[in-house]
Parts: sequence; C-alpha cells; structure tokens
Amino acid sequence: MPLVLGLGIFRTAGFALLGYAFLAAFRFMVGLMLPSLTAEFHLTPVESGFFASAALLASVLTTAAAGYVSDRIGRKLTFTISMFVLWAGALFTAMSPDYALALAFVFIAGLGAAWLSPTIYSIMGNLRPKSRGSLVGITAASYNFGGFVASIGLGLVITLYGWRSSLVALSGLGLIYIPVMFLFMGPASSLEGARTGKSSSVSYTSLLKSKNTLVAGASLFMAAYASFTITSWTPTYLIHIGVSSDLTGVVIGVYSLTGAIAAIVSGRLADRWGEKRLMMSTGAVAAIACLPLYLWHLDFASALVLMAVVGFLLWPYWNLTTSMVQRLVDPAAVGSMTGLILNIGMIGGFLGPILTGILVNYYGIELAMAGSVVVSLFLYVLLVIPFREATRGSLATSV
Repeated sequence: MPLVLGLGIFRTAGFALLGYAFLAAFRFMVGLMLPSLTAEFHLTPVESGFFASAALLASVLTTAAAGYVSDRIGRKLTFTISMFVLWAGALFTAMSPDYALALAFVFIAGLGAAWLSPTIYSIMGNLRPKSRGSLVGITAASYNFGGFVASIGLGLVITLYGWRSSLVALSGLGLIYIPVMFLFMGPASSLEGARTGKSSSVSYTSLLKSKNTLVAGASLFMAAYASFTITSWTPTYLIHIGVSSDLTGVVIGVYSLTGAIAAIVSGRLADRWGEKRLMMSTGAVAAIACLPLYLWHLDFASALVLMAVVGFLLWPYWNLTTSMVQRLVDPAAVGSMTGLILNIGMIGGFLGPILTGILVNYYGIELAMAGSVVVSLFLYVLLVIPFREATRGSLATSV
C-alpha cells in the first residue's frame, strides 16, 4: 500500500526526522572525535570508553521515563525540550577546558538525546499504524543519514580544525533548526496521539511480565552493545591500522549510509514478512563479516567494503525491534512500550564502549573489537528466536 500523508502530518514528520538526524550527527561525532580528544586530554582506553558512553548513560537513566511522560504532557513539548538540551550540551562540550567538564556536558547532551528517541519513534509509529514497519524504517534511515553527513562533513572539520570546531558547527545548525521547528512543526493530531490524562492500559509491570518484551529487550541489548561499540571504537581502530583520519570519516559515513538504505528496505519487508526472520538472517551474516574486519589489518578499500556490508546488515536491528514490539500494544501504550524497549537497548549501548575499552587496555584493539562485536551479534540472533509474533493488544497473552 503506498504511503500517503497529509500536508500537516508530512510537516510534523519532516521536522521529527530532521531532529533525529541531528541526534545521530552528535552520536557519530563522539566516536569520530574520540582519537583527537584522547590525545588532547591524554586519556587511557578506559577513560575514552567512559567518554564514549557518557551520553548513553543519560539515556539508560531516563529513556523509559521519556516514553511515559511524552504520552502525557504531549510529544511536541517533549521533543522541543529534548532538542534544546541536546543542543546546549553539545555546545558546552566544545567549550570544555578539561576532561571532567567535557564528560559532564556530553552527559547533559545525552539527556536530551534520551528523550528524543522514544518521542520520535512514537510520533512516527502512530502516523499510519498499518504501515508501522515502513515508517519506523524511514525514521531509522533519517538517523543513518545524519550519521553519514556528520561522518563526511563534520569529520572533515575535525581533521582540518579539531574536534571543538566540529561541535560548534553542529551547534550552529541546531541554533537555526530549533526555533524554526518550534514555529512551524505544527500541532498535527497524530503528533499528540496520546494526550495528557489518557493513561495507558498496559503498565511497565505488565510489559516486563511478558516473555515477548524480555526476549526482544535482551536481543536489542546485545545488538546495541555491538552497534555502539562499532560507532565509538571503529574510528580509533581504523587510525590504528593506518587509515588516515579523513578517510576514516568516509568509511564511517558509508557504514551509516548503507544502514539508511537498509532501514527503509527492511521496514517495507517487515510489513510483509515480519521482523523476526529479518533480524536473525541479517544479524548472523553481520557477525561473520566483522571477523575479517577486525582481525585482519585491511587497507582503506577493503575496510570500506566490509563496513558497508556490516552497516547494511546491522543497522535495521533498531527499527525492526521497535516496530516488532509496537505491534504488541494498543496505540495509547506505544510511547510506554517504545521508551521501555529502547531503554533496555541503551543499557547495552552504554556498556559496549566501556567494556570494550577495558578489553582494549588488556588485549589490544583487534581482539577487543572482534570479541565484543562478533559475540554480541551472535547473541542478538540467538536471543530473538523465542519471540512469538502476536496481534495488537495481545501482549498479555503472548507469554
């Protein structure tokens, strides 16, 4: 069925997707600027891992609450506040004179990012519930396009002018976007699908009692562990094996771009074939592709090809899991379910860079990356096997 949206809904979706691209640009830049920041502040691998995970810690602490609150105070207000906090955190990170302040401000930026993700997925998932897989896929694709632009454009800024200038450039874009968004995003009815005072029929306790929720959450945990480890540490790994910093940005950008394409394709396929089958097949092949990527010292061209393959296969995990669990609940509970499941994923994303940094400290970056990424991807595939697809609203019986 073709996706036809009214002008008001299209405008709402457009601003939401631009906001998600901005969030992605920030997250990708953390990994891209990590080698420069590590050198400037003389950080150990463990300290670098903590910096890469600081924004994700904020997500771990608040994402679940964000989905709940957005269902009640309104998604536009939640979206606006989140964008402002993310913008301010990024700007003050650029101005930080030492590691401690940079760590604190990147954490604050993470608070804004934490509330953006579930809000945006709730907005997009409710535009046309029958095309949820496609719309969530488009949402994930906007994230990857943001990562692509950041890796190529802002990655070049890092190479030429340093990591601080790249954050200032990103903040400048945010300074233009936020007031325009606030004035013209519009109060489309679908944006506020669950307004203040309308309570969800499914509590967090009920969601967590469901085997489906636990299985999907555990699977997403492992996929996010692998994904955020790749985004945070692969730039450092590529520079370690001799790829220049500007070409490293190209590799990461292509990795994100192929993920954007895959997110759209997988969303369409999910509406026809179901998410579970796609997650198992793509996850297994991605795990195999990561073995030569991190165990062999590849040249630029070989690394580019393998990262493109991994990006295409891995990136759909986020939108596939999100649409898979959104199908289990009624529209009023979509925000709560989305916030809960993304929070579980963020815990994996938070732990990945930190634990990988510890492994780098003891075993070197090659073994650390191969072990962290490959093992977690195979666990992602195995953990989703028990998931049982169910019709909307049947979550309570699908245990």
